[in-house]
Amino acid sequence: MGNARFIEGDAQCFDFPRHAFDTVTSRFGVMFFADPVCAFANIRQAVRPDGTLACIVWRRGAENPFMVAAERAVAPILRWPDQAAPEAPGQFAFSDAARVERILRAAGWRTVEISPIDVPCSLTKADLTLYSRRMGRVGMVIPDLDQALREKVEKALDDAFAPFVVDDAARFDSACWLVRAVAG
Repeated sequence: MGNARFIEGDAQCFDFPRHAFDTVTSRFGVMFFADPVCAFANIRQAVRPDGTLACIVWRRGAENPFMVAAERAVAPILRWPDQAAPEAPGQFAFSDAARVERILRAAGWRTVEISPIDVPCSLTKADLTLYSRRMGRVGMVIPDLDQALREKVEKALDDAFAPFVVDDAARFDSACWLVRAVAG
């Protein structure tokens, strides 16, 4: 199995061993920190000097129409506000590359590099149906809706995702940032 180790815990306060790791990677997880500077500083002390950080985070919701389709479709039905505060913990909290760089530098990282990447993705139509009804905020509220409202929400979801479906699969690009940094 090699030298790989997996640790589960809250990165903001987990008692990592000091300078124990060569690299830290995250795929769509770091945007949810309540205090990102504190979390990245804690991670930084766990990485050896000149160790690396690599993570992928979402760019703006406007660049990711597939990723915002569900909430936008049901917002008028469920009377949800348009979107969360841009810097609040959540899917698009790191959409501003300059903000991400400021956070990392404040947490003791250097040689911060942030590059846009666009990843082509697809889901089968059956997986799309499951995805739209079970993921994110929408997936959390659907089980508690009465049948009539649930049917209305599901119709709105199907209509919102229909433009992405080609040849029985949803096809879309994920607009992300590839973030790299070196421990200072």
